[in-house]
Amino acid sequence: MCMKYDIWAEGFLDQGMEGIPQKASYVGQADGSTFAEACENWYKKNVPADEFRRFFHIDSNGNPRFWVRLFDNPEDARKSFG
Repeated sequence: MCMKYDIWAEGFLDQGMEGIPQKASYVGQADGSTFAEACENWYKKNVPADEFRRFFHIDSNGNPRFWVRLFDNPEDARKSFG
């Protein structure tokens, strides 16, 4: 059964960001039978194929990532950097 999921990316702080973290952000909404599948569907549709292949993966716990961890709600996405 397909469901519609909201996709949120966690915040992060990387070298060269002057100590100012990127806050969690809303990515979009997609359909899938699981949250990970919905993320895969969204990124396949919205980023270039080479970026998708390089940066999208599902970790050993079944959690989707595109550069950073992806969540289905803003509260969890904000836990690392508001």
